[in-house]
Amino acid sequence: LLLAGGTAQQVERATPVLMAMGNELINAGGPGMGIRVKLINNYMSIALNALSAEAAVLCEALGLSFDVALKVMSGTPAGKGHFTTSWPNKVLKGDLSPAFMIDLAHKDLGIALDVANQLHVPMPLGAASREVYNQARAA
Repeated sequence: LLLAGGTAQQVERATPVLMAMGNELINAGGPGMGIRVKLINNYMSIALNALSAEAAVLCEALGLSFDVALKVMSGTPAGKGHFTTSWPNKVLKGDLSPAFMIDLAHKDLGIALDVANQLHVPMPLGAASREVYNQARAA
């Protein structure tokens, strides 16, 4: 997947060269937009990788089969990502109502963090997520 930013004419002119390096090209918009969308993509990918590592460590600490956990997570938004599951049918259509109650999400994060703490498994991204839900509950 290649990203480009520029006018339609600029990207069209560069397409033959760019396609020699990949099989899909997305014009992200005007000049500078390709690097901006790359920044967001990398931010999300790196953060999700770190969160996945936290989950894998907790899975091991709980004595769970990682193969079973992976199969479960691969079939849910945890593994497929919200951009391809819940967002297209809800958020991107303007529906911002919670699909999963904020209080339940806060509770579930709390339980996972409590268990991780008892097992001495650091979960800084989980803790940061819980703080976001604390703020949502207070709003």
